Amino acid sequence: MQAARLFLLQTHTQDAAILDPLAEFLRQAGRDVSRILVPPEVLDGTDQAAIATLSQLRDASGAVTTDASRPKTILIAFGISASFALWMNILDLTKPKKTRIRSSTVIHPDVIEQPPVLDGVIAASPFLGFDFRRNSAVLGTDRFSEWRLAQARGALAGLLGGFLVRRPREHGCWAELGPIRWDALAKRLAYASVAKTLPSLKRPTVLILDSGDMADRTEVQLCALSGKVSVMDSPMTMPEVGHVTLAAVDWILKGPGQT
Repeated sequence: MQAARLFLLQTHTQDAAILDPLAEFLRQAGRDVSRILVPPEVLDGTDQAAIATLSQLRDASGAVTTDASRPKTILIAFGISASFALWMNILDLTKPKKTRIRSSTVIHPDVIEQPPVLDGVIAASPFLGFDFRRNSAVLGTDRFSEWRLAQARGALAGLLGGFLVRRPREHGCWAELGPIRWDALAKRLAYASVAKTLPSLKRPTVLILDSGDMADRTEVQLCALSGKVSVMDSPMTMPEVGHVTLAAVDWILKGPGQT
C-alpha cells in the first residue's frame, strides 16, 4: 500500500489533549506524523484562512507535483478543528493552467498548474452543522441557529460570539473536547449545514463519530449525502480512536468504493 504522511491539524488549544497521545500512537504504529499549527487569531470565517492553511500544508508536504509515487497527504483533526479541515477539503481545488489572451482567459484543462494538496481528510467528532441530530440521526434545517452563526461572523459578533454553544455533541462534536463558543465555531465552520458541507467535499473523507446505538443509521444518512464519505464509530478516547484512525487511513489509501 502506498506510503502516507499524516498531518494533525491544531487550531484550538484544547486539541493538544488528544493530538499528543494520538501522534505518539500513530508513530508507534510506524506512521509518518507531523503537526500543522494554525493560530486561532488568523481564523476569521473567510475562505482565505482555509486557503492559506492549504498553502502551509502544501509547503510542509511537498505536494507540488502530480507524481503518483509521492506519499499521500492525509489531514487529521478533532472537534471544531475537524470542521475547519472539512472546509479545507471543500476548497482544495485542482487548478489548471490559464493563459491570458488580450481580454480573454483560456483554460488548459490538461495542464495542471497546481494539484490539490490533500489526498484525504479524517474528521473526528466535527461539528457537522445544526441540521444534524446525533441522538436521532435525523437531518433537518435549523434556520435560527444558522442565522445566529452568521451573526457571530458579522456585526453582532462582539455581542453573540462569546456565548457557549449548547449541546455541541448533539451535532456531532464530542463535548468533552471542551466548551465551544459561537465565535470560535463561526471561524472554523464553512456552513451551518451538513447537507451543504458533505456534497461539497473534494477529497475522500472519513467522519469518526461517537454515535453509539445510532451508528448504523448515522452512516446511512451521512454517506447518502456524498460518495466521498465513510463514517466510522468510536469513542473519543485512546487507544480506541487511534485504532479507528489507522483504519480510516487505510480506507483512504485503498480508495473509496473499493472493498
